[in-house]
Amino acid sequence: MRSFRVFFQSLSAVAVLWLGTATPARADLIISGIDQTVAVGGTAEVSFYITSTGSDQLGSFNLQSQITGAAGQLAFSPSQSASFVSANNYVFSNNSLDANVPPFWGSPFSTAYANDTVTGFDNYTGGTGAATVSSSQTFLLATVTVDATNPNLVAAGESFQISLVPTSIGDPNATNFQDAAGNLINYTSASVTVNVVPAEVSAVPAPSSLVLAGIAAPIGLLYYWRRRTTAASP
Repeated sequence: MRSFRVFFQSLSAVAVLWLGTATPARADLIISGIDQTVAVGGTAEVSFYITSTGSDQLGSFNLQSQITGAAGQLAFSPSQSASFVSANNYVFSNNSLDANVPPFWGSPFSTAYANDTVTGFDNYTGGTGAATVSSSQTFLLATVTVDATNPNLVAAGESFQISLVPTSIGDPNATNFQDAAGNLINYTSASVTVNVVPAEVSAVPAPSSLVLAGIAAPIGLLYYWRRRTTAASP
């Protein structure tokens, strides 16, 4: 009986140790963005953010972003900045591969029309192999620039959606998130709406002739008043 109790206690200790070292259940990443406006003839930056329903260890990710929506053709700018990887709230802040080996974004390409899709990626370079993404904080994931500089392709009042294309569509380079070992992490994402607004009206500078007239008028009135004052004196 004693030997059985010792065996049972040993087995219980092993079970407790195993439970204490077992990998916790993986949560889901949540990707979201902030709706944006872009003026006809201009550009705008659209940002995506990342958090988790619990806690995840993010080692790398690929993003494939696509524009859909109105009859017009809002595009991704051919020149994409990656300065956001140096931001303090970036998910791989101070541990970004692309901060040292750019670029983050590749060249925009065509899916339904010109420059409607762009792909980017980054890897965590810190010693822990992954960044902790938890429900207690929201990090910046990426910022992408959209282009409405061609008024023949977009019009005020049009609305577009920017979405992350999942790998289930069939492109292995589409959006995915991986831990340090390369295992996929589940995620959910919501599209961002970009509304096109009229071009900003710049202030029209006054013609030089009007400026001179504005300066000369007070001087002329002063001269006329002094002459009348002099003529009226006894």
